Amino acid sequence: SPGHETDAVSGLVQDYRYHWVRDGAIVMNSLLAAIPLAADFGGETTEKLMRDYVHLTEMQQRSAGANLGEPKFHLNGDVFNGPWGRPQNDGPALRALTTLQWLERHGEADQRLVETVFRQVVWPDLEYTAEHFGDFSFDAWEEILGDHVYIEIVQMAALIKGLPLAEKYLTAEQVQKVKAKIQKVENVILPFVDAHRGYILAHRSQLAGHVRGKHSKLDIVVIMAANIYDRFLPARGPLAGDSPVLNPWTIATAGHIKKTFEQAYKINQNGDVGALVGRYPEDRYFGGNPWPVTTMALAEYFYRLVGVAREVGEVEVTEANMNFINAALSRAGHQHLKKSQKILRGDGFFEAALQGIEKFGEDIFRRIRKHVGDNGEMAEQFHRDIGYLTALPHLTWSYSAFIDAALARKRVTAPECAQLLHEHKFVSSRK
Repeated sequence: SPGHETDAVSGLVQDYRYHWVRDGAIVMNSLLAAIPLAADFGGETTEKLMRDYVHLTEMQQRSAGANLGEPKFHLNGDVFNGPWGRPQNDGPALRALTTLQWLERHGEADQRLVETVFRQVVWPDLEYTAEHFGDFSFDAWEEILGDHVYIEIVQMAALIKGLPLAEKYLTAEQVQKVKAKIQKVENVILPFVDAHRGYILAHRSQLAGHVRGKHSKLDIVVIMAANIYDRFLPARGPLAGDSPVLNPWTIATAGHIKKTFEQAYKINQNGDVGALVGRYPEDRYFGGNPWPVTTMALAEYFYRLVGVAREVGEVEVTEANMNFINAALSRAGHQHLKKSQKILRGDGFFEAALQGIEKFGEDIFRRIRKHVGDNGEMAEQFHRDIGYLTALPHLTWSYSAFIDAALARKRVTAPECAQLLHEHKFVSSRK
């Protein structure tokens, strides 16, 4: 059916010729962010691709019935009924977010389309998200049935982004379903904080699944959640300080992930460029390698952290994240902080820390350039010792992750280019 995002060219490790709800929503939003609606894309416009995606979503919702947490579908739109980790409750939230992002492009120009799509396609996913906020779900890696901070942050983003249209088009009772679950993101994060370990735990409780010795509960997916939130709800105005990107515990978690994976892989011992990053330190799937998706997620976070900090004008340096901030200051050639404090716009520490964090992102981009194929091709993973592409070839999410990180980078390193991207005034270079 039109509108599908297929996860990889299959045939090596397992069959990936399915449409995963999570991956599909993330990839479609990457296309939407990077390519103007009118640009030619393989003979089709992004607008047509999005309309196909919305039509596909309707088909999948009908196929899944009440179980909108179904993780994947056959390419004809039928739900996959074989054994799998379900529910995966980030899927409906991400699908709603991507569709809402597309509807924003239409705004006042096509109110009939906005209302119809919101009522018929977005609302079922939003209602499901509200009803199942905080419920046990399988995680983004489809391994653990439990409560996951990533899923709750993504769910919160969908509820917040969907509320204005809900208030415009739905009944008071329906609106209350959404409002009742909305809270500050800080309050979503705090129950997952382990002050002793100094970072946000990816999950707290587990009902089922394969943990594979995942005792640290340190996982890049926490950083990915902050990135997703900022893609759809960029930090602006009085609520910018509640961004999960700027949360001191998220900063601390990024620092732990950076340090952990710098030491985890032989390929990273060459310290001339940034590190390749894996999913979590105990990962053993297909050898426990770094992934393009996870490596680019950390780079994207560094750029987003710089952007949000500049918007807000401050960074809270705590005992938990001070080592990371001092590492950034070192990267910028600046002296270290000696105590917890807020560093503010105009302060030498503030500017130097952001310069160092931006350089961390640049370091990762240099590392990626060393390991992608000659034509820019990427696979599911990089080999942990030699850096060669391995596992599934051409994993779609890998390319999407590169787009998202590159867009975040442009907003920081080339604001004038970012503005052109935002306003869709650039011309496609595709011949």
